[in-house]
Amino acid sequence: MEDLTGKQLGPYQIVAPLGEGGMAAVFRAYQPGMERYVALKVLPRHFADDPEFSARFQREARILAQLQHPHILPVFDYGQVEGYSFIVMPFVPSGTLTDSMQGQPLSLPRIRQVISQVGDALNYAHGRGLVHRDVKPSNVLIDEGGNCLLTDFGLARMVEASVNLTASGTIMGTPAYMSPEQGAGRKIDARSDIYSLGIILYEMATGRVPYRAETPVAVVFMHVSGPLPLPRSVNPDLPEAVERVILKALARDPDDRYQTAEDLVAALRRAIPETPMVTSKPEPRLTPRPKDIHKGASPTLVAPPAGEAIAPLAPKRRIPGWAWASAVLLLGLMAAGGVLLLANRTKEPFASVVALVWPNATASILPPTYVPVKTMSPAVPNPAAQPTPTERPAPKIKVGEVTEMGTVYDKALNALGWKGVQDAIAQLGVDGKYLESSQQSENAKNIQQMLTEDMDLIVTVGWLQTVDTATAAKANPDRHFAIIDYTYPDCWEGAVEGKDCGSATDLANVRGVLFQTDQAAFLAGYLAAGMTKTGKVGTFGGMQIRAVTIDMKGYQAGVKYYNQVHGTAVAVLGWDDATQEGLFTGNFISTDDGRSFATSLVQEGADIIFPAAGPGGLGSAAYCMESRKCLIIGVDYDWYDTAPEYRSVELSSVLKKVDVAVFKTIEDVVNGKFTGGTLFYTIADGGVDLASYHYLDNQVPQTLKDEIAKAKADLISGAVTVDGVLQAR
Repeated sequence: MEDLTGKQLGPYQIVAPLGEGGMAAVFRAYQPGMERYVALKVLPRHFADDPEFSARFQREARILAQLQHPHILPVFDYGQVEGYSFIVMPFVPSGTLTDSMQGQPLSLPRIRQVISQVGDALNYAHGRGLVHRDVKPSNVLIDEGGNCLLTDFGLARMVEASVNLTASGTIMGTPAYMSPEQGAGRKIDARSDIYSLGIILYEMATGRVPYRAETPVAVVFMHVSGPLPLPRSVNPDLPEAVERVILKALARDPDDRYQTAEDLVAALRRAIPETPMVTSKPEPRLTPRPKDIHKGASPTLVAPPAGEAIAPLAPKRRIPGWAWASAVLLLGLMAAGGVLLLANRTKEPFASVVALVWPNATASILPPTYVPVKTMSPAVPNPAAQPTPTERPAPKIKVGEVTEMGTVYDKALNALGWKGVQDAIAQLGVDGKYLESSQQSENAKNIQQMLTEDMDLIVTVGWLQTVDTATAAKANPDRHFAIIDYTYPDCWEGAVEGKDCGSATDLANVRGVLFQTDQAAFLAGYLAAGMTKTGKVGTFGGMQIRAVTIDMKGYQAGVKYYNQVHGTAVAVLGWDDATQEGLFTGNFISTDDGRSFATSLVQEGADIIFPAAGPGGLGSAAYCMESRKCLIIGVDYDWYDTAPEYRSVELSSVLKKVDVAVFKTIEDVVNGKFTGGTLFYTIADGGVDLASYHYLDNQVPQTLKDEIAKAKADLISGAVTVDGVLQAR
């Protein structure tokens, strides 16, 4: 909005700007008749173009003026002049809650006071049918006595109809504090405000918001789809009772949260007594420095059970996962050209993020095929050095993950690897941390940082880290490494070791982890061939590397095997193993590319798409959902759980259980059984598999299900092989 300094709006002389958000600007103004300074919140003039806005504005403003509560900033007046709509409020010069925090945790008594006052204000408003929709620290003013005044009630409601949210894909609110249902564009109620207040509670307790990312959309996506870093992993001094209150307030499902702000306030008052008790300092934990917090530890977090009785957090017990929210709806809005309307966009923090919780598969997985490197034996602990009952326990094993060009919340290999670390945090009592590489050049730096922090095991993800991982492992033979979807030796004739390839020999302190996903993709191809109505199925990849083409190869083989069994001629578009040619987007993150490639394949006649392109494949799912012209087969994880918005078009998924492999490797380190070599996961040991048919189960003929079960048994026994099918004439 333009600077209105010096302009007269009714009886109010604008003196100076105070701030601007996505919906309005705030100015300091002088009211001569009352001889006082006031704050004017002015909405942009374009709202006046909506013929219904004026009536709605006046109606909402009258409602706000009737709110009388000691912790709600009152509305003095409102008006409309020259197309400007404005609300008049007291001028509070002391600042906002944002100014009070400055990246550091607040004291427990202060946290108790703030949540009590803001929660009481929300409870009062909710009882009158008002939902704030934009609860955040910058909307909590602090008066000279240190008391809280909640402001901006109803502002989002005033303008939302005028910006045509449904048509544009716009979402009102501030990403760092937005509830999952608000971010997904679903109907919200008072419990959305309770979630936002929970984020404020988290920030006051830890000194940071839980989610940060480079773009606002990414932050909203994290609220919708991923679990939080445990508050006590960021601030170890935080009492567990307070952490439990935070977890319940931030439950993904509104039904699992506190149902009223009053309930939240009461729970926090119990967790923080009037005069806080002095307790002994908790055991030291791996805690990131504030300036590096976006790369810090993020243990598994799940929603606590509904109801008052919440069991204490037990680090060595598996914590049940929570129900998935509609994360991918946001991506659909983005792909449709939607925009995000932010409040206080120049001031609010964005943050880096949390982790996905998949159903536990560890217990059902058999030991994988394992090829050790004989030059390294597991370390044998010295009995004399073991702690006695009167000694302090040994230091925790520390595990770090370095991602491959993306976040640990990419719904692909990075996320699955971090899930394995989180499971080890919960079950084995290790400390965990991740560092995110946004580009390949950051890999070496992040690996070195893990070495500097004395990580016992460093897990690197993907082929882009092959040289850096090997180089670090050679220089630090006393440290354990694991690399996902790769192994050594990897040099070829003429390659320069340390430049073109990682190592010409086995590395005794590095465990490579590989997955025979062509076997699971084989079953997916057979399924697709049996379900197609057009006689054509499609696939495409992210990048032309082994970890991708092995999926496409298996998919083609499964289709071919179906043709051999049934005498049909179902065609595969997008990959030809004989020529090693196919379709590739060149990345794993662009949902726009995923949408475009699926569109092209459907135009060529394919009605079932298998996108071996990581998170980018979600764009294909969005296209299938919107067009109703295709079904989708997910990759890496079960999209039924992680992309629930697309369940009606998700036929199945090809599973790559990276989390199981990472957990197994960490367990070996903890037990002193780590050795280098290559860990192969196959369909026989359950490390790869085809997911259930879930939503579309009743559409898959029983005869086809039986044939797929037999094909799986034949793959396990060796009676059928992917290469054998492809080589057969």
